[in-house]
Order: sequence, then C-alpha cells, then structure tokens
Amino acid sequence: MKIKRLIYILLPAILMFGCKKEDFTGMSSVTPTNPTITVTGVQATPYSDIDGVNSFHKITLTMNVAQVVDVEVWINVTGGTATEDEDYSLPSTVTIPAGRTTASFNVEILKDDVDESTEDFTIQIGDDRTANAKMTPVSQKFEIKNFTGDDLAVDLSWNPVAYDQFGK
Repeated sequence: MKIKRLIYILLPAILMFGCKKEDFTGMSSVTPTNPTITVTGVQATPYSDIDGVNSFHKITLTMNVAQVVDVEVWINVTGGTATEDEDYSLPSTVTIPAGRTTASFNVEILKDDVDESTEDFTIQIGDDRTANAKMTPVSQKFEIKNFTGDDLAVDLSWNPVAYDQFGK
C-alpha cells in the first residue's frame, strides 16, 4: 500500500520535472532561399508568323532553386489587334511544380482563312502575383501576317553539273 501511494506521488513529479521539453526541431533545419525566375524563348524582335499555318512558340521558365510548393507565373496579354482563341491561344498561368526548376508553355498562332491586315499582340510573362520567387516581367510581341499570293517567294536558280565521258 505504501508503495502504491509513493508511486502516485512520485510519478507526476517525475513526469513534470524529469522529462526534457520537446522543441520539435529534430535533426532538420530550414534555410530560406530567394529563388529567381528567368525566361528563355523570347527575342528582342517580334515573332512573325503567316496566318493560315498553325505554329507554336515555346517559352521556358527556369528557377535557380527548387521550392517545396508550386510557383505560379501569370501570362497577360497587354495589347494588340489580334483576338485570343481566334488568332492565337496561350495559357493564363504557368506552374513550376514543387521540387522542379523548369516549366514551359506554348503560344499557338491559330490558322484561319480570313483575309485581313497584319495583326499583333504582346504578352507579359510574370507580374506582381508571382509568389515564392523573384521575377522581372518579360514582354514578347507577336505579328500575324495575312498570306497572299504575292507573299510566295520562289527561287528558280539553277546550278548545272557537268560530267565527263566517264560520268565523273
């Protein structure tokens, strides 16, 4: 009986004062990163396409350090005379998945047979909604030219080859 009473008195005291308090850090550590996103597949001059042929322009986003969460980058059309989903198609966002450093998207110039003047549009890749990474917004202009019979350039040059009597 005395042993039971002693256990009831000492057990709470041992539990309160005898155990080390857990700090929940374990063996891991967190080192903050400051990733930067760069864009490839853009050029200083506008991409120029002929209406009537579907074409694709691949643009790649590269982050210098992978993140533990997805990084979403917004694509905005900032101006132009071309109409989305009639003349061109592109996504509104691109996601760099968690644990990855790259993602790509295509800007598609759509084929149509409508006789119209040259159209254009400009996209901006990245804006203030990009989270978890630093990115300077990048712009790219696209021109869509109407195909006419006069646009067809034919090269009719000829380079004759002469052989001797032995076929050499």
